[in-house]
Formats: sequence, C-alpha cells, structure tokens
Amino acid sequence: MKIAIASDHAGFELKKYLTLLLKEYDASIEVLDMGPDLYDQNDDYPVYIKRVAEYISQNDNPEEYRGIIIGGSGQGENICANKYKNVRSIVIYCNDMISNENMAKTTRQHNNANVISFGSRFIEQANAFQVLKYWLDEKFTADPRHVRRLKKLELE
Repeated sequence: MKIAIASDHAGFELKKYLTLLLKEYDASIEVLDMGPDLYDQNDDYPVYIKRVAEYISQNDNPEEYRGIIIGGSGQGENICANKYKNVRSIVIYCNDMISNENMAKTTRQHNNANVISFGSRFIEQANAFQVLKYWLDEKFTADPRHVRRLKKLELE
C-alpha cells in the first residue's frame, strides 16, 4: 500500500509521528510525505493537502492507495480534499475511541473512504495512530447498495 501524507503547521508533529509509526507497523507500506518538510507557522494547508488529494484522485484504488491529511481541526483539510474527483475523505478529531473505531471501520466498509483527515488539536497522537490502524485494516464491503450510493457521488 502507498500512503500519501501531508499536514499544515498545526499537524506537523502528528504527521512526523504517524509517518514513523506507519513504517514500523507494516514494512510493506510506502509512505509518501507530501509536505511540509519544515515547520512554518505561517503555511497554508491547501498547498500540501492538494498534493495528497491530487495523488489519490489519480490513483483511485483504496486497497493500494490511501491518504492522510492533518491540520488543527481537520475540517478545512477535509473540505479541500473532497473537492477532488475520486476522493472520499473523512474527519477524525476526538479522543472518544469507541466512536473513532466505529467511524474508521464504517467509513471504509460503507463509503470506501480513501483519505483520513485528523484534527491534531483534538486528538492525542497515540489515539490517532490506533484509529489509523483500524482504518487501514478495514475493507470495503462492496455491498450493492454502497456501490450504488458511491456511484451517485461521482463527479463528472
């Protein structure tokens, strides 16, 4: 699996943390860091988030290609990513691990989500990684009703 990851200044530390742990979690995962390379408190998240969204948009196979985007709330990043064809991004931004586990699994099973957006100001790093593992390990069910609904979401 190839995972593109990017953040803004607010998510910079979480990006570094998740990148490191992903490589330890599964050696077959290739992590593509789409920036920023250095912390800059004045950066603008769309610059980096667009890189992940474009990459996922061109490689729409959620079993092979996924994206991780990180900001302060994760909301703006999610909005940015979902403007791209074939991108189905979700937001995780709290420490309620029961809800997070259910959200991670359900959005993979039903929505075939291929990008996960973290709100770094609202979730502890260890919890973010745990949610990420649930999300990475879950498969799309390909149930006809979910396939039908996803077809209706496609951009022209």
